[in-house]
Amino acid sequence: MMIQQIVARYESGVITAHEMVVDCLSLIDPGHPAAVLDQIPLRTLPLLAEFLDGFRPEEMRSLQGKMIPTEGQVLAAKGWLDPTRGPALVPSADDQDQRKG
Repeated sequence: MMIQQIVARYESGVITAHEMVVDCLSLIDPGHPAAVLDQIPLRTLPLLAEFLDGFRPEEMRSLQGKMIPTEGQVLAAKGWLDPTRGPALVPSADDQDQRKG
């Protein structure tokens, strides 16, 4: 699913803002997070920040078989949201493997 489709589903009330955030994060190329994140509604940025701050890779579980974002995707999103946290990290091998599945 493309970012525009996810945002449209959110805007029409088919999915919640939380679902939209998680789905969008799962689409991020850790080297270029802006390609996805520049397209999410500004009013959802506080929810994005809340999810990123609470992300614990060892505790996250998928719902309904959906892919959850990788640690590399989350770190890239944190760098996009708050550039003072430093540059986005290059994806690890684990990130690449998870995105293929």
